[in-house]
Amino acid sequence: MALDPLTVSIAAATWAVAVGTLVISYWQISQQRELNSAATILNLRDRYDATSLRAARKRLSEHLLNSREPETTDLEVCRFFELVGFLTHQRVLDRRMVWNAFGGWVTSYYYFLTHPQDWVAEWRRSFHDPMVFAEFEWLCSEMGRLDVELTGAHSLRTRFEDSRGVLLTEASLDHST
Repeated sequence: MALDPLTVSIAAATWAVAVGTLVISYWQISQQRELNSAATILNLRDRYDATSLRAARKRLSEHLLNSREPETTDLEVCRFFELVGFLTHQRVLDRRMVWNAFGGWVTSYYYFLTHPQDWVAEWRRSFHDPMVFAEFEWLCSEMGRLDVELTGAHSLRTRFEDSRGVLLTEASLDHST
């Protein structure tokens, strides 16, 4: 039995419309995902610049610059980056957007949390939990990879001088506003 050319044309057109609809739907979902990521990052930036977190950033950076163990109240900065790391790892947030918004802070804080003394490793031992700040650690690694990829840096290693400069700025934050 021969296929009717009109039937073949209608079937082909139907498939073309279905595929086109799927392509457009995928594009719209991708665009919505990027917009949601951007909106979430803007909200996270507002939270990062809020008075209470600015005060915690100041205290944490002062402790780290003086090679002192951070106090529990100052770990809010680490918990913040743990959340950002989790959301990025789960692909809720776009990695490049996170790098642009927080990359320098992430790598600088993590560098000083692990150099010259590795506070993260100590907390993992003392809490008997290898997952303490694991997403923050993952995020630092991703930010380092993006540094290399996007800036042409020669290494994943965060430089002491760069990190120290960021923390010195953080230590001088005015958190009253």
